[in-house]
Amino acid sequence: MARQIPRVGNVVCFVGIVGESISLDEARRTAVASTLRALALIKKSCGTLDAIQAVPRINVFVRSAPDFTIQSEVADGASDVLYSVLGEVGIHTRSSIGVLQLP
Repeated sequence: MARQIPRVGNVVCFVGIVGESISLDEARRTAVASTLRALALIKKSCGTLDAIQAVPRINVFVRSAPDFTIQSEVADGASDVLYSVLGEVGIHTRSSIGVLQLP
């Protein structure tokens, strides 16, 4: 599922900039929430997560302060969820990209 944001119900959690108003730990939790949301949407659409045969690649975009350079540690939250929920099927390659603005 493309373009997930850290929404729980109707609330977007942790709005801000990692390295300024959001800590690394909070940013990891946003990656976890976004990934769980994607998995929930897949399950809703397919009826089960067993339909997932592979997760070849993920891209994690992190709204970051100019001096924040550990976007990969934010992306660890998403990777950990995929492996925890899907096991070997959830192993993937990834890109973690710092951006100044997200929609």
